[in-house]
This record gives sequence, structure tokens and C-alpha cells, in this order.
Amino acid sequence: MISLCLIYCQEDEPYLSDCLSSLFYIDEFCLVKTIPGSKEEFILQGNKFLGGKIIQHAEYHYIGEFNFSKARNLCKTLATKKWLIQVDADECVLMTLSDFENLKSIPEDVGALNCIVMSLKEAGDETQITIEAQPRIVRNLPDIIWEYRIHENCNRALIKLGLKTQKSQIVFRHDGYNRDMKAKLERNLRALLLNVLEEPDNKHLLYKLKQTIETKL
Repeated sequence: MISLCLIYCQEDEPYLSDCLSSLFYIDEFCLVKTIPGSKEEFILQGNKFLGGKIIQHAEYHYIGEFNFSKARNLCKTLATKKWLIQVDADECVLMTLSDFENLKSIPEDVGALNCIVMSLKEAGDETQITIEAQPRIVRNLPDIIWEYRIHENCNRALIKLGLKTQKSQIVFRHDGYNRDMKAKLERNLRALLLNVLEEPDNKHLLYKLKQTIETKL
């Protein structure tokens, strides 16, 4: 029914066990690492949390190309189930078994579920919360592809195919902002600048670039 498509970066290691333990209901585990190295650690983690459901593994060397969509689309080619759940290793997915069962009754003209991505950042005694809707649970169709080097999504592909998105209460809790953000912001800024050069009139990219520059300052 559902394939986990997991993108893993080196800085995500502290979050990996929490991520996998939140995804016990998946049917297969497809992994793309953006760094070179052995997959043995993931097999061990998968056996611990997912009952040995790791079946596919690939690598995408992000440094030099700066394109996370390529990593997502590579991971998608490994998946065999009807639905894909696209997750980063610094996220936990708050999804119940009833949510999983409800996938069986979603109309055929719905191509994706717009899930709630809730990013948390500790700031002293307070927790800053940012909420955004993103298509994270998507039908496994060959023409649904991810775009953009960073802050990637498949919205344009869904529109081109005439497929709807359906609002969902499934929450992706993103904990990756609770770490040293300097390197991550520099990486995001570099990828966004490259993407804006390719699509200088793209409002999504320009908004994300403005947002990243303001955060970096």
C-alpha cells in the first residue's frame, strides 16, 4: 500500500531513530543517502524499527549539484507500492493506522495528500512553530515528479496531470531546525540562488530566497 521514501543527510543522524519509529506501518523502505558510505547502519535501524522492510538503497551525491529533487525522484524509482510517503530523516510522521487505512478509499482523481509540516525551533524558553501544507503522501505514478533544488515539491506535475490534492490532518514534525543552522542556511542559499538563475520569475523560489536571506541575516 505505501512505500517510505527517505532522504538522509549526514546531519540527520541524531533524528533517524525517532523518524523510523514513527513509520512502523509502511510496507517497504526506500532509502537515498546524500553522502557516501555503508548502508549497514540503516539495515540495523530498519530491522529494529520497521521489521526488516528495507528493500532498496541508492546514493545521490548532493555536493556539487545541490538538487534535492533529484534525490527524491531517484528514491521514487525504487518504490513499488501504490502510495509514496516522502520523508526527511529529521522528521517524525504523526499518522494513525486509520489514516493508513483511509488511503484505500481516496478517489482516483486525487494525486496527493496535502499534509501539515510543522517545523519546531527552540528559542530560549520558547518554541517557535512554523506550519506549512505540503504534498507529502503521493500516488506512485511515473509522471509525478519533484522539482526545485531545495524546498522541492510536485505541485506543477499534479496540475499538469489534472490531479487534485486533498487536505489532510497528518502531521510531519520537523525537528531539524534544532541544530546549528549556519551550514544548512548556506547550503539552502546556494541551491536557491542556482535555482533562481534557472527560473528568475518563479514566485515560489523568490519567496523562499527572501525567507532564507532574512533568516541568515
